[in-house]
Amino acid sequence: MAERNERYDSATGRDLEELEKVYFQKAEPGEPAAPAKAAAKRQTASRPMSRRRSASHASRGGTPKRSAGKTEKKTEKKGLKNPLAGRVGTSKKSRKAAPDRGRAAERDAAKAASDKLVFTPLPPEGYEEQAQQATAPRAARPTNHSRTSDASASAKAVLDNLGNKGAVYISDTKRNVADMRRRTAENAYRRRNNMKGMNGRERASYMLSQIGPTVRSVQSDPKRREAAYKIIIVLVALLLAIHWTSCINDILGFARSDKEKVIVVEEGDTTNKLIGKFDREGLIKHSTVCKLFIAMTSDIRNDNDKYLKGEFTLTPDMGIEKMLSTCTATQKRDTVEITFPEGFTVEQIAEKLEESKVCSRSDFLKATNVAQYNYGFIKEIANGDQRYHLLEGYMYPDTYEFYVGEDASSVVSKLLNNFNQKWSDSYASRARELNMSMDDVITLASIVQKEDSDPDNMAVIASVFYNRLNSSAYPSLQSDATNYYVNTYIKPAASAGDYNLYRNRYSTYVCKGLPVGPICSPGDDAIKAVLWPASTNYYFFAHDDEGNLYAARTASEQNVNVYNALTTGGSDDEEE
Repeated sequence: MAERNERYDSATGRDLEELEKVYFQKAEPGEPAAPAKAAAKRQTASRPMSRRRSASHASRGGTPKRSAGKTEKKTEKKGLKNPLAGRVGTSKKSRKAAPDRGRAAERDAAKAASDKLVFTPLPPEGYEEQAQQATAPRAARPTNHSRTSDASASAKAVLDNLGNKGAVYISDTKRNVADMRRRTAENAYRRRNNMKGMNGRERASYMLSQIGPTVRSVQSDPKRREAAYKIIIVLVALLLAIHWTSCINDILGFARSDKEKVIVVEEGDTTNKLIGKFDREGLIKHSTVCKLFIAMTSDIRNDNDKYLKGEFTLTPDMGIEKMLSTCTATQKRDTVEITFPEGFTVEQIAEKLEESKVCSRSDFLKATNVAQYNYGFIKEIANGDQRYHLLEGYMYPDTYEFYVGEDASSVVSKLLNNFNQKWSDSYASRARELNMSMDDVITLASIVQKEDSDPDNMAVIASVFYNRLNSSAYPSLQSDATNYYVNTYIKPAASAGDYNLYRNRYSTYVCKGLPVGPICSPGDDAIKAVLWPASTNYYFFAHDDEGNLYAARTASEQNVNVYNALTTGGSDDEEE
């Protein structure tokens, strides 16, 4: 009870000192039983002196004596409900008021007085002695008020017994003894543990432990409960207002960006499917609300729910209605068909697009250096910031049809989508068997593509590179195709410092193992050659001018092959 002075009754607002003054109150004999609230109201300092003396006398367990000339009799203990209340007797005033009452009347009066006893929220000082005196015989009561171990143990046993049975509770707060003890321990913990000096984990644990006491405190106080309800209502209303404002912005296009997004409309796409695509591309935020709005207003707008197949450039500030109407508008635009052969680099593709007036070279190169496209293989590129062109190697070589003046991002999306469709599940499964990522396969396939265009030769060349990668004697691939890429496409546009940096990353004469990324867009034959290479023990190869391949196991054999390639009339194109 070290923290007793810091407790108070939350329902009545009285502190502990006031409650101690009115610890027990005994009703006058003969008065009808009053409810607990009426008894609590009588526990004030302004009640009559005679009643206060009577209550004090009852709390000490004293029994008033009969008037002179009459035989003294002890009052029976019947009707005593609270052991801490002491023995209940009848006052002299009651005896004078009803001198002719018998034992039955006295017992009824004693029972009515016992029913009116009010137990305060916290026991006052010395409650152990009072409990001991209430339960001990009169002759055995101690003359002083000092605490003893026996009295303390007896009082504690009484409280524990009553608290466990739930028979003792506080009249104003309706809390039992166990609940009050727990709350007292929580308050003591709160005082001892200040959040200052706690680490993050301790603070989180402490804040979580205060949820229960805070909720109970709000529930027990009507004013706090009312304030909490008001705060919750305001917060819910604010959140709903923010949510519906965002929904209206989706419909009308208010407070939305003008960033362009390319949407591909397929044959048979419905309104709901298109709205789902808008949501995935970030054009809208609340697809469900937009679907409901379009369904409710479809009769007014007379939509036929038929959309044109193709690619459409949309922006979030258009609003959902304008987005859908754009996808239904007939686009009378000129188209052009372009074929990109295997082995084309990003630079070569950009030049061809500009020649065909599809998009500018600079816009296309800029679009190939961003990772805004929603494809998993782009997110798996680990060293994208070290590459000269991020999407080099993924512009799948094929024949495409573009609009004249088409957006560069739309062109890149079309090329990436074709690559994603060509990379089959069998390719992915075989790459896992070789313990290679997709990016590793495309990087090695781009080198093989630049070395030879014959599918049979590609498999042999791929085996040469695999043998070198698995050999400590030849840590570098030493492919002239990588040097050609650096000197032809990087050196003219890069500074001296950048050139040396990219040379160390791309030249297989300098770096060990695979270069930092692909050097061109490989075709399907080169990808298959890397995934299923020939089984050889070659470490060298060379070509003559007619494209014939010469493979060798040792350096001496390679020298002979180089001589044979030169004597056939071709120039030396040695690859080690």
